[in-house]
Amino acid sequence: MTSGGSSSGEGIRAWQQGWPGARIGGLTTVRLAVLPGPPEREVADQQHWRLTAAHDAEDNIVQITGEMIRVHESWFLTVAAAALIQFEPGSAPPTTTDDEMDDVLLRYGPWAAHPLWDYCRITLLQAASGFLIRPALEIPVLTPEPECITRKMLRDSATRRKRKKSPDEAG
Repeated sequence: MTSGGSSSGEGIRAWQQGWPGARIGGLTTVRLAVLPGPPEREVADQQHWRLTAAHDAEDNIVQITGEMIRVHESWFLTVAAAALIQFEPGSAPPTTTDDEMDDVLLRYGPWAAHPLWDYCRITLLQAASGFLIRPALEIPVLTPEPECITRKMLRDSATRRKRKKSPDEAG
């Protein structure tokens, strides 16, 4: 990297030669909730780990959002966090169509899942520490296999819901 006062006139380079074509430029919390449920209602513990993708073509950034959902005893706990993935100039994958965004999610989602899981895990444990949750909430350290929610899956789901509504609306 060249310094700003270089006599070569290059200035500061935002992307170091030899760096990978993509890097995580930041992690941020999108949503966080720790909600008690009815005490008389016992529900089997459940855990879900889902990823979605969005993009900002102007800034050459893809956002992968990871959402951890936990049902623990009568508690509902969720945290969603976004990883901003930056690409080397000229190397960003195409993101203009739903199919291209699905490809980006399936390619970069599993890679971003690990730092997102670590971030979500510690954020949720920290938030839950302020509540009396018994037995204690345990969240695995190892990243589970994420469910990548593609745009095709969302379209197919919307189509199924419309089909289910149609007979009721006709009656």
